[in-house]
Amino acid sequence: MRRIRLAQAGLQLSHSTQDALPGVTLAGILFGALVAPALLGISAAVIALPSLARDLALSPAETSWILAAYILAQAMFVAIFGRLGDVWSIRGVLLVGGMLIAAGSLLSCLSESFSVLVCGRLLQGAGAGSLQLVTFATVGARYTAADRAKVLGIVTAFVGVVSGSGTLIGGLVTDALSWRAVMALPALSVLVMAATVRLVPTAHPTGSRFDASGASLVAVLASAIVLLLESPSIDLSSWIIAAVAIIAALAATTLWQRVRTVPNGFIPLEIASSRPYVLVTITGLMLGAGYLAMLFAAPLLLAGRGWSATHIGLILLPAGLMGAASARVVGSLIATHNPFRVTSVLAATSAAGLLLAGLAGDTPFWTVLALGMTVSAFAAGQVTLLARVPQIVEPQVRAVATGLFVLMLLLGGAIGSALIAALISPLGLSTAIATVAALPAAAVALALAADATSNPMTAL
Repeated sequence: MRRIRLAQAGLQLSHSTQDALPGVTLAGILFGALVAPALLGISAAVIALPSLARDLALSPAETSWILAAYILAQAMFVAIFGRLGDVWSIRGVLLVGGMLIAAGSLLSCLSESFSVLVCGRLLQGAGAGSLQLVTFATVGARYTAADRAKVLGIVTAFVGVVSGSGTLIGGLVTDALSWRAVMALPALSVLVMAATVRLVPTAHPTGSRFDASGASLVAVLASAIVLLLESPSIDLSSWIIAAVAIIAALAATTLWQRVRTVPNGFIPLEIASSRPYVLVTITGLMLGAGYLAMLFAAPLLLAGRGWSATHIGLILLPAGLMGAASARVVGSLIATHNPFRVTSVLAATSAAGLLLAGLAGDTPFWTVLALGMTVSAFAAGQVTLLARVPQIVEPQVRAVATGLFVLMLLLGGAIGSALIAALISPLGLSTAIATVAALPAAAVALALAADATSNPMTAL
């Protein structure tokens, strides 16, 4: 009788979940359409920045914050929403994320000042942080292993095409409408939510608690670091810079103490004390810095030619498509090759791309090639490192380890664009780009060190 009741319950559960599920192809398209607009908040927005800066009379440093604010908020809320999804509800995370994106897009579109625009971008980025989490959690919960791989493959292909076309999309929308319309592109995700929200799992609380103090310390530390990097190009008094530096030091010290005293907090002690994991996350940060530095700099290199935003977007389109293709190629390559050593090659490619852009100046062909090299290294590097993270941490912390890795990846992007903006004035754009090449160059050594640490028998 017990087996019969269990079978009946399983049959009812199967009907209640599977009847509502779309097919694999439709699910992949739906979730790809949910995630892709959030990526346009970076790849399309960067083409609109010159027009935006002219309209609002922004300096290069202020302009870089339009990217940095979005990326910082997205980085923080990927990890925050990951924790909230465990203690609250994945569906609730999606709904809150949608409201944040809608509110942020409205503010960004209507803004007439730098401060209001940055607030809007912070809200957008926070909302965008929910979408990838919701997608992976839902596909993992609703589909079998075989179908899960197919759905995520379609999501990746869809997102790769849209994100790779971001520069062209940004250029077309800027010229046809305005930069304000480009700032609203992430809100397209809200339109797709109506079709996906019913698929998202409802509340499954685990009984754990969210470490708000730890999350706040991470947010303060990350923001202070980016602000300090921007300070050379911002008219801040020396006492403000000193105050921010003190705040950063206090936040770092307090955060480390909290990690040691609250081992299951926002940053679990188990992963903070793992040398391979720390090396992997710093490698990701350096790759993110190289990518966003070049993405931010490329339109600036071409802006002096008097081309329209559409023209610049079209010129840079091959670089985005190179990134989408490289991620798929490397995804199959790491099945037979050491992912850390593949990452070291990718990091060297990113560094070479930045050096090439710095030496070649505003020559379109070399600018596109350099951007393609950094975009490809970043896109493929995500694949290699994300594939490795679950293998170097214990099963009980794999989810939070992945979320924190994505946080560091995106934080690196904010740091890269901030560094370019800070170095333009003292060094010039070309030299600033070449200087930032030091970050992905450092990632070469970091990736090899991670390999040696996690695989002692294969140490170089």
